[in-house]
Amino acid sequence: MLKMNGKFFIIILLLFIFVSCGWFERQDHDITKPEIPSFKVHGHVRKISTGKGIKDLELLLYQEESYDGAWIDQIIVYTDENGYFEFNKVPRGKFYLYIYKDNDDLLDTVVFGVINYDDKELNIAVPL
Repeated sequence: MLKMNGKFFIIILLLFIFVSCGWFERQDHDITKPEIPSFKVHGHVRKISTGKGIKDLELLLYQEESYDGAWIDQIIVYTDENGYFEFNKVPRGKFYLYIYKDNDDLLDTVVFGVINYDDKELNIAVPL
C-alpha cells in the first residue's frame, strides 16, 4: 500500500477544497454575437430634364451580396409627391434597385453598395 507523507496529504486536501469551492470554475461570459448594423437608405428620384421629383414610382430593392452575412427579402416602396423614397433596416451589401412606372415598365436599374456608414443616400435621375 502506498504511504502518504503529511505534505502530500495537505496538498491533495487543499486541491480538493479549491475545486469543491468553485475557485477553478469557468466564469460565465456573454458570448452572444453583436447585432449586425443596418442602415436607412433614402433619396430622391427626379426627372433628368427638369430635376423635379417623380411621384408614385415603384422601387424594388434586391440584395445581390452580403458583406456581414445578413440578408433581406426584396423590399418594395413607392416614391412620395417629391420623389422621396426610404428603405429601412438595410444591411451592408451589394444591391440592385429597380425603378418601375405604374404600368410595370422598367425605367432604370441602379446598382449600389452599402459598405460604410456614409453610403446611405441615393439621388437618382431617370430619363422622363
